[in-house]
Amino acid sequence: MATLRGALAGLVATLFACGVFADDDVPLVKGAGDLDQLEVRGAAAFDEAEIKAALAADIDVVVATRADAPRAALEKVLGEKTLDGYLAAGYADAKA
Repeated sequence: MATLRGALAGLVATLFACGVFADDDVPLVKGAGDLDQLEVRGAAAFDEAEIKAALAADIDVVVATRADAPRAALEKVLGEKTLDGYLAAGYADAKA
């Protein structure tokens, strides 16, 4: 059941990323999805390269960085995944 749920979630994410349900008034990622251009500020426990590498390896981030994805989704996913990484590394007090 978990595999089916994961596959369905992936399909829905792909449909949204491909613009199947795109709204013409929604700002898109376009060139802002290039993680090499991402500026990391305030990180103390990990350096910028480690954070970018972890983000680049996450499928949700890969989908959100597509040029035709909604920009608001990219911003949300980057924040959530960075926080998740800190929490997973044992930084229980980490906050976005």
